[in-house]
Amino acid sequence: MTTHDFARHRAWRWILLVTLLMALGALWACASNGGDDDDDAAEETDDDDDDTEEEFDPNHFTLGAPGTGDEEPTGRLIGWNIGRGTYYAASDDPFHGDGSEFGDWNTPSREAAMQSFSLLRPGTGETPYMRFSGLQIDGNLGADGYHFWNFVDPDRVAADTDNMAVFNYMDFIDKSDCLPTVTLNFGSGTAAEAGDYAQYLNGTGVNKYVLARKNWGPDSPYNQKIFEIGNEVYGAWNTGYGAGSVYPYSYANPDAVNGGDPDWYNKPSKNAANFAARALEYIDEVQKVTPDAEFWVPLSQATMDAWGGLTSAINDLNPLLTDPAVTAVVIHHYKVDDLKNLGWDGKNDPRLLIAGAEPFHAKFQQLKSALAAIPRETPLKVAVTEYHTAGAFSSFEFDREDQPIVGLGIADMLILYAQEDVDIAMQHMAVLFESTSELLFEKWYNPFRYIDSKLVEMPSFVVTKLIANHLLERRADLRTEQAQETTVSVNSVSFTYPILTAVAFHAADGGESTIIVLNRDLESEREFTVDLPADPQAESGSIYAPSTYEENASFSKPGIKSWNGFEVNGTRLTATIPPHSVAAIRLTWP
Repeated sequence: MTTHDFARHRAWRWILLVTLLMALGALWACASNGGDDDDDAAEETDDDDDDTEEEFDPNHFTLGAPGTGDEEPTGRLIGWNIGRGTYYAASDDPFHGDGSEFGDWNTPSREAAMQSFSLLRPGTGETPYMRFSGLQIDGNLGADGYHFWNFVDPDRVAADTDNMAVFNYMDFIDKSDCLPTVTLNFGSGTAAEAGDYAQYLNGTGVNKYVLARKNWGPDSPYNQKIFEIGNEVYGAWNTGYGAGSVYPYSYANPDAVNGGDPDWYNKPSKNAANFAARALEYIDEVQKVTPDAEFWVPLSQATMDAWGGLTSAINDLNPLLTDPAVTAVVIHHYKVDDLKNLGWDGKNDPRLLIAGAEPFHAKFQQLKSALAAIPRETPLKVAVTEYHTAGAFSSFEFDREDQPIVGLGIADMLILYAQEDVDIAMQHMAVLFESTSELLFEKWYNPFRYIDSKLVEMPSFVVTKLIANHLLERRADLRTEQAQETTVSVNSVSFTYPILTAVAFHAADGGESTIIVLNRDLESEREFTVDLPADPQAESGSIYAPSTYEENASFSKPGIKSWNGFEVNGTRLTATIPPHSVAAIRLTWP
C-alpha cells in the first residue's frame, strides 16, 4: 500500500467527521421541522394502503404549436459537478502520473469516463458546464478548504493529501468537452486569494501566478469567466458559517490557523448580510483581473429556507444581488435529504425517489417570484450547481446505490427543472472506481462502473443521456387536460402528485418537437393521449424501462431502447408507457 493509499484509508478520521456531519444534519432538520420521525417509519408506509388514487380517463395533454410565443428558452440542463474522490492527472504529470509514489491518477477507467462525458451532448447544441467545487472548496465543520496555490506552486512537492491542481481539473473538463465554472474559497479563504486565483487563470502580466500557470501550461490565459462565490455558505456544516475557536480555519475566527481574514473576524456567513458584504470584496478582486467576470452566489438548498427563508435572505443579500456582475443564484438539491427537511423522512422509499420532485415545484416558483421582484436590468438566473437523488446526509442509510430507481429519480428532477425553467443544472458526480474512505463520496454519485476493463453506464447516466438527446431549444407549452393522481403519506405527511409527469420541447426552427414522459407508477403501465398542433410527418420513440426498479448490481441493466408503444392518428397521439419508466417521443412537422 502506498503512502497515498494509506492516507486515503484513515478511517477513524473520516468516521469522526461523518459523525459530526450526521449530527449537524439532524440538528438542521430539527430546526426546520421541530423534530423528525425515524426512517423506519417511512419504510413501513411502503404499501398500497397509503396511496389513494382517483379514477380518471387516460392522462391527457395538449401540445402547443411551435412559434406561438408561449415557449420559454430551454435551460442548460445538462452539466456536471466534480465531486469528492475524483482525481485525474495526465500520464506525464510529475506528481500523479504513471508510476507515481503518491498514486497514479491517470487510469483507463478515468480516461473512459471523460470520453463518455464528451459524447453526451444535449440536443440544444450547447456545451455542458462542469464545475470544480474544490471538494468541498470552503472546507466543512471548520476544516480547511481548497487553496489553489498549494497545488500549482512551482516549488511544490507531492503529498498524500494532494488534490487536483488547476491544470489537472481543467484538463479533465477539457477532455470531457465541457465548459468550466470555478468556485472561490469563501469559508477558509480570502478575497485576496480569489484575486490571485483569477491572476493564475486569466492574468497576462508578469507575476508569480502567471509564471506558475506557464510553468505547468498553458502559456495563454484560461479566459475563465464564471466564478461561484463559496459553497453552501448558508449551512452550519460549511466552514465560515460560524465563529470562534471551534472553527480553526474559518475567516471569522481571530485565531484561524491560516491567519484568517482580520477585517471579517466574528462576522461569519451565518448572517446573510455579512456574506453579501464580503462577497462584494471577492467580486472587486476578481474584476481587477477579469472585468467581465460573471458571479454566481449561493442562496439555499431546494428547501428555500436558508438564512431565514427567501424573503429574509434576499433582503439581506440585496446589495449583492443587485450588482450587475452577479448573474445567478445557486441552489443545491439532494432530493431525499431535502425532503426530510420538509417532513418526508424516507430515504429509501421508492415513491419519494421517483416522485419526490413534486413538492419542490412550489419552492422553485416562490424563488422565481422573489427574484423577479429584485430591481435589475437583467433577471437573475437560477443555477442548480449540485443535484442528485440523495446526498451526504444519507450516508450509511441510502441502500439503493446500484438500482434503476436512482436513474428514474434523476429523470424526475430534470423534468422538474425543465418545467420550472431552471436556467442551469449540474449533476453531482464522482469518478472513482477504487475502494475509498473519502469523506462525502457516495457510491451512487459515480455515473459508471468499470467492469472487466469496460466502462458500464449506470442508470443515472443512461437517463441523463436519454433526456439530453431530446432537449430542444424551446420548452413547449404542454398543458395537462386531465391527470391520474395519487397521494403518498410518509410519517403522516402527505403530498399528491400526477402519476405521469411530462415536458415537451420545440426546435428553434419549429421543424421538430419532443415529449418526455415519466411513469411514476411502480406497478402498472399507464395510458396517455396528446392532442398535437398538426399532423406530424414522422415520429420515433426511445425509452428507459428496467424490468424492476430495484434490481441490484447485475450490470446488465437496460440502456436506451427504441420504443413503439404509441401511435399517431391525425393530430391525436395515444401511448401506453410501462411502469417505472421514462420515454421520449420525437415528432417532425411538414
